[in-house]
Amino acid sequence: MVRHASLDHHLLDCWTHPHLTDEIQIQQEEQQLVSRLKEQVCEELFQKIPLVKNDKDRKKLITCKRQIFNGKQLSIELIEQIQTITKIPTLSQYFNNVQAIHERHQQNNLQYDQFLANCRAHLQQIAKHENLLNGILLSSPLLFEQLPAYINKHPSQHKHKESKLEFSLLRYITRMCYKTSPFSTFTYTGTMQLTESHKSSNQLNQVKSQLRLNNHLFGYLINILKWHPELNEYLLVNMNSTAVENAGRIKFLINFNNIESFQQINNSTVIQSIATYLTNKKERTVLRELIHFIASQTDVPNHATIKQFLLTLCTVGYLELTAGISGIEENWSNALVQYFSPYRSLSTKIDHLLQMLEHLHNCRLEYPALTPAERHRTLKLAAQIVNNTLQAIEQQASFPDTSSNPQQQAFQAAWFRHHDFSAREIFYEDAYTSDQESLPGDPVKNIIEKTELLMKLLAPANTKRTEKEKMRTFFLSHYGRHKHIPVLTFYHDYYREIKKPEKESTPTPVGEDPWTRQIQAMLRTIISRNEPVIRLTARDFPPTDIDSTQQSRGMFIQFFNSPGTNKIKGVINALLPGLGKVNGRFLSLFDPEQHYSFQSHNEALYPDYIKAEISDGSIFNANIHPPLLPFQIVLPGGHSAFHEDNRIQVKDIEVGFDVEKNVLSLFTKGKRLYAFDLCLETISNRSNLYQLLSHFNPDNKPSLQFIYKLADDNIEMKENITLYPRITFEEDIVLRRKTWAIRKEFIPLQIQSESDYDYSLRLNNWRKQQQIPAYVFLFLRKRSKKGTGGSNDDYKPQLIHFQQPLLIELWKKLLQRAGEYIYVEEALPDPFNTKVGVKEYLLQWYNY
Repeated sequence: MVRHASLDHHLLDCWTHPHLTDEIQIQQEEQQLVSRLKEQVCEELFQKIPLVKNDKDRKKLITCKRQIFNGKQLSIELIEQIQTITKIPTLSQYFNNVQAIHERHQQNNLQYDQFLANCRAHLQQIAKHENLLNGILLSSPLLFEQLPAYINKHPSQHKHKESKLEFSLLRYITRMCYKTSPFSTFTYTGTMQLTESHKSSNQLNQVKSQLRLNNHLFGYLINILKWHPELNEYLLVNMNSTAVENAGRIKFLINFNNIESFQQINNSTVIQSIATYLTNKKERTVLRELIHFIASQTDVPNHATIKQFLLTLCTVGYLELTAGISGIEENWSNALVQYFSPYRSLSTKIDHLLQMLEHLHNCRLEYPALTPAERHRTLKLAAQIVNNTLQAIEQQASFPDTSSNPQQQAFQAAWFRHHDFSAREIFYEDAYTSDQESLPGDPVKNIIEKTELLMKLLAPANTKRTEKEKMRTFFLSHYGRHKHIPVLTFYHDYYREIKKPEKESTPTPVGEDPWTRQIQAMLRTIISRNEPVIRLTARDFPPTDIDSTQQSRGMFIQFFNSPGTNKIKGVINALLPGLGKVNGRFLSLFDPEQHYSFQSHNEALYPDYIKAEISDGSIFNANIHPPLLPFQIVLPGGHSAFHEDNRIQVKDIEVGFDVEKNVLSLFTKGKRLYAFDLCLETISNRSNLYQLLSHFNPDNKPSLQFIYKLADDNIEMKENITLYPRITFEEDIVLRRKTWAIRKEFIPLQIQSESDYDYSLRLNNWRKQQQIPAYVFLFLRKRSKKGTGGSNDDYKPQLIHFQQPLLIELWKKLLQRAGEYIYVEEALPDPFNTKVGVKEYLLQWYNY
């Protein structure tokens, strides 16, 4: 796959000042000339002063010498008076040069200010660009509404409000031009193929749009329905799949908002009757049916009493109320309409709910063809309808009171918190192209082979290795080598005895293993040469006996042609797991054959194992993807888009020790099982059980951070500015771009009396002295979270071009948000030496 920048960065070429680089050189030459003349004039005056007999005239010469020495401006009258007293040829030459330099400097200031004004006028024109407007609509609707007034106001009339809008616009536009934001619409996704050609295709792509419903709306809606006194009776009732009865107590695991807890309740005749009914009934059961069943089996036929009892069982997590629809289904709104349609005539609330969902569905269909202004109106109307509909339902809901139960207070976020939805919380947009790009096959395969070699050499740096070894040690010491233990038992014991104490105590430093010490020594030797690039080769790494033969891997990479040789090289932005994990989020946008291809390749990998995805209670938008593996492990409170026959209940999974491979393994119904995290949500946000299960697979993805850290440990941190060299592997692969860590106090800031032109020259002179390129990516928050406020997206790379006055203005404002240090990174691939737009490639490959 390919991620394209949605604006052509050459759109901003006219922002580059044509003379800034030359002006620095001219200014230095002028200063040298003036300094030389100044020295000559002062020497001549020094010789002439004792020869002048008239005190008044002598004082004029002394005054003249003092003013020249102090660099003060001379008046023409004083020059004429001195020349009548005594002839000093270099004085007129000095005065004329100083005067000419001063006039040229004033002219340059005026031209710079005019150039900056022209750039601002051009920025106003870019602010009308449809791609920009469409992106801002769902990221900053307030900015969208303020743009017309900004566009129609002449740059000379801009004040503080316009300055803030300019700041926001510059950040959005540069992200769209240089692909530094993952926000879809600011980038668009496409596909690519490898060919025998030696050239890449660079055609213009037709960009399409697809509007989707935000899953946060699904979670909120289901929460209201669960506690609405009328509508919850149409919801399905399921028993917690982990429930186990033992000695009159029922134990089970609950999950609310991915916070897990083991619970137990007393068994009773009624609860046993409920369990038997739900287990034996082939058809799905709604709450109303279960209430009627219990009424027919007990001496308490009161509908409200029975319902309250069942809702209490839902509150403690023994029962679950659902619509039988997953929050990670791509078209959950259509599924909800289908589910509630049979009840439409029974309830006006259901009718209003379905009208809302049908309106949102129509919005999704109409949206791509609308103009930005029409889209804005559509989004505002949708938000109004959603909030009015949900508020009407919400007002009748009866949410449980958890104030008297401290344990339930920990889960109170699962009950309800009122929220007014903005359009960006209802919808999100996917931008994509059906046009396929071509890349030359041989150079790309060469880079993949070298990346695969690197990942094998770094196998001992697997990010999950330490945790896997800890789990294995715990299992062997508690259960022995030959037992199979229910995974929930292992999870309960391991987290109680290992993970919980770890979280409550200060981490104990772990000593470096011999392999790490070898890597450290190797890097120390290379870095001691003080070369501008840390060039690593396969020969530099110690051998490893870790089996990496069967793997699926991936990476985000940007290609560039090496200057001079025109050889294709690549900059790795991230190493990724395989199996289509990252692609899955976008597969529904393209030909179904791509999805089937991933399924086929995944099926061929690890043929002797059952392969299953993991699912918990998260409904994060980016987790949506079509099934990539044959099965899915569904955790309590989890969401699954798999058919019931392809779901594996966690209670049917055991943990055992694989003596042959010396690892822990999962088993289900006697067969070995691999569990995979194939979602894009950060693993630390998932439930603890999800995180534990994600270790039971052979995925061996090392982290490049391991190399960065060991390399940086051998680089002495300077007081003001520290250079971290570029790191390469086998010549063709860049593992890290050259980076400068700069103390904020060392950076020249504009002083109050300094013009924008003078500051730009001083700033550029400073960055040239530090050998910083003319354009870099700025990170305000990279290695330190210290700062002075700032915004949530200050961690994103921001392109700064030091020869573009508008971006120098942006630089000045960004520095106000910086912490103790900022980090600037070389722009590689160089976007200004290529005619094509900025692209990032997602490559996946398999080793069978």
